[in-house]
Amino acid sequence: MGEQDDTIGYTKGPWEADEGEGYSIWKVRSSTGTVAIVPGDSAETDCNAWLIAAAPEMLEILQELLVAEEYGYEGSVLMRIRLNKLATRATALLAKITGNESQ
Repeated sequence: MGEQDDTIGYTKGPWEADEGEGYSIWKVRSSTGTVAIVPGDSAETDCNAWLIAAAPEMLEILQELLVAEEYGYEGSVLMRIRLNKLATRATALLAKITGNESQ
C-alpha cells in the first residue's frame, strides 16, 4: 500500500483520478499506487472520482482553516461569526473524513 499518514491512517496525497482506457472505471492513484476504484460510466461517476482524488487536499485545507480559527485573525465581527460557522462545519467534515464521527 502507499505511504500512510501516521496520525489518521490515509495514503498521503496528491491523488489523481485517471479514466481507464476502454473501461467503465476510474482509478484514483497516489504516487505509490491505486487508492480507490470507481466503477461506472456517467458524469456522476466522473465527479465521484474527482471528489475522492481531492480528499487529501480538502483535508489539508480544512485543517489549516481550523488552525487559523483557533489562533485568531484580524477582521470584522461578521467575518468572525461567518468563519466560526465555517469552522464548525469543517470540524464535522473532518470527523467524517477521518472516521472519528461521533454517533
